[in-house]
Amino acid sequence: MRSKRFVDAYPETVQPFVGASPEIRNALQPAADWSLHFGAELHALLAGETPTTERATKLVQGYTRALNALMHSLQTAETLDTVVETDENWRVLQSLGFHSLAAASLGIWHSVLSGNTHIHRDVVHEAQMQVAVRTVHEMKERTDAVNTIGYSAYIAGEEGRRTDGEMTEADTYVAALGITKKYPHIAILPAPLQFESSNSHQKNMDLIALDLREDHAYGIQVKTQATDGDTARYDPRYVMVVDGRIDLDNVKRARRVPNKSMEIQASWPGLISAHFLQESPRTTTKKRASNLFAHDKVTAIQVLQRSNQARYLAGQLVGQTKSRTHDATMRIEDRLLYHLYI
Repeated sequence: MRSKRFVDAYPETVQPFVGASPEIRNALQPAADWSLHFGAELHALLAGETPTTERATKLVQGYTRALNALMHSLQTAETLDTVVETDENWRVLQSLGFHSLAAASLGIWHSVLSGNTHIHRDVVHEAQMQVAVRTVHEMKERTDAVNTIGYSAYIAGEEGRRTDGEMTEADTYVAALGITKKYPHIAILPAPLQFESSNSHQKNMDLIALDLREDHAYGIQVKTQATDGDTARYDPRYVMVVDGRIDLDNVKRARRVPNKSMEIQASWPGLISAHFLQESPRTTTKKRASNLFAHDKVTAIQVLQRSNQARYLAGQLVGQTKSRTHDATMRIEDRLLYHLYI
């Protein structure tokens, strides 16, 4: 769909805290404001406003300076007792998952908002690396939890389901960015609040794809395990649903309860990221490491250590199993390119 027609379906701003508790509002207001800021810039670009490098640089630099505090506020919000009291609180926290992917994709954001029509391959790869490294560390924690309490107990908890959703979204982003490597004029970004939590729930998305040369746009909604109801809920003119089980093949055998032999076919987010790290050459140097996790107060050596540890964990977690990453990218690509241009 043409970008101008696409963006007409989305508001220039939204109210993210409707129904949420005051504690959640206070903790997450800065995170919401920054997501809305990115959304406003993206909305203006899709509506036809002329982009400038100066505005893009100012946004990205300001966001980078604020990221430590933003990530801390998100972590703090997760520990608040009030977060479990209402679905609205969980919804707000989930909607701000934007930041974990935005922090990794600032190079892509800068290129898009500067008006570039070509995303450099190194910028894309660094985004994939950062997302994959974080996701594999989360996958290790998730695997330990499932081994301790069993898959049934893990997935029954709200926190487990939310974590799986975030990891599936991260895996989808890693796979989808493979499309940008193949077609550098197609950028894929995490969706800010205006697009993730719009007034029309049928058009909400987690990721947004842009053809920077031809001015087309389309959304991607991610589900760990999509139901028929999920698929029917979204308007296919604006959004397609990526299923973690079917499109990503993020499944493996797992014990329903610990110390029992019975296994089930379980959703297992993180496999895409782990395989991506296994396949990626060890080309990260100290100089390039400074671009990874740039918002964290860590040295290049620490970044390299984190990356190498994630590679080691990936080998432990997936072993010699067949890589899913390429096939997942192709499944998403086939559907996305069809929808992007109709």
